Amino acid sequence: VRDALASILTTWSPADASQAAHARIARSTAAIALAQDGSDESIRVLFAAADRETTEDIATSALLRFPPRKKPSVFQLTPRTLRLLETLGDLRFADEILDATSSPRPEVRAAALHASALVPDTRAAEVARRALTETSSIVRTEATFALLRLHAKDGQALVTNLLRDETTATRGAALASLVETDGMARIFWEAIAKYRDLEVRMEAF
Repeated sequence: VRDALASILTTWSPADASQAAHARIARSTAAIALAQDGSDESIRVLFAAADRETTEDIATSALLRFPPRKKPSVFQLTPRTLRLLETLGDLRFADEILDATSSPRPEVRAAALHASALVPDTRAAEVARRALTETSSIVRTEATFALLRLHAKDGQALVTNLLRDETTATRGAALASLVETDGMARIFWEAIAKYRDLEVRMEAF
C-alpha cells in the first residue's frame, strides 16, 4: 500500500489534462496517508516530494498536519527541503540546517541561513556572522535576515550594508522592517536618491 501511495504522489499523472484537479486531490490524499503512516520510508517519500515543484506544497501541508515522529534516515538538503524544515520549525533538524550553511552551492547556503533563524543557540548567529563576508549576494542577504531574526544589536548597520550595495539594495530595503530604530529613515532617503532601480526605490519608500 505504501508503495502505491508513493507512486500516486511522486510519479502518477493523469492522461487527460482536464483531470488535473482530480490528480491533485489524489496526491494530497496519498501525502496525508503517508504522513499518518509516519514510517521512515513514508517520510523519505514526502521529503523527496517536497523537493519537487509540482508536489512541494502538497507534501509540506501533509507534514504540517502530521509532523514526522522522527527524522528520516536519508534526505537531500536542497533549497526546497530546507524551506520545508523551516516551515516545520522542528528543532531536531537544527544540525542539518547548520551543516547546510557550508554547502558548496550558494543557493543551498542561502536557504540554510534563512532557516537557521529558528535555531535558538549561539551557533546560528556565529554562522550568519561569518557568512556576511561571502561574495554571493544571496548568501549575504540571508545571513543578514538570520541575524535580524535573532535580534542582532547592530541591525541598522547590517541593513545599511545591504542598502549601500546595488546587488543587495532591494532585499535590504525589504528587511529594514525588522529593524526598530529611527535612524533608518535617513538611510532610506539615501537609497532613494542613490538608485534609479524602481524596485529598490519602491521598497525604500
